Amino acid sequence: MLKASGKFLFLEHGISPHLKVRKWQHRLNWLQMRLADGCHLDRDIRALVTAQPFASVKIDEFYMEKIPKTHGYMYRGIATK
Repeated sequence: MLKASGKFLFLEHGISPHLKVRKWQHRLNWLQMRLADGCHLDRDIRALVTAQPFASVKIDEFYMEKIPKTHGYMYRGIATK
């Protein structure tokens, strides 16, 4: 719960926009969930955040360097209530 004008800061990995990477994320998701305590590779973080009633949302998306693309597609942002 955020107070009025509160900020939600986030950094999360999620689904890639690139089809080949996305296919592998779906294939590996079951294993990731078992090995990483329920963590998902294929969540659409942008859709999840923008579906909430925030006044403004700013999101950057990028691949982390030196991390496999299946695990390194990142969403970083600020959502303000």
